[in-house]
Amino acid sequence: MVDVSLNSGRAFYAGLLEALIQVMGTAKDYLFDHGPSVGHLSRQIATELGLTERSKAELMFAAVLGDVGMIGLAEDAWENPVAELDPETRARV
Repeated sequence: MVDVSLNSGRAFYAGLLEALIQVMGTAKDYLFDHGPSVGHLSRQIATELGLTERSKAELMFAAVLGDVGMIGLAEDAWENPVAELDPETRARV
């Protein structure tokens, strides 16, 4: 579960984020935990930097949303790091 402190006006987005995490987890198991883990680390750093609660929540959302672009992306484009994508893979990306 994504641990963010949100007011009721943003609860919808928290639910949407949870749904996206579930979708990502069904695509690739390791994507299920990746976004929330990055979000948690981002929140810890934000706390150390003295950011506001709103900024911490926004940073958490951004960290989790960073993985959304992986949904539907050709696996060979992100699972096999190379210096340059071949033209066919590049077109799909």
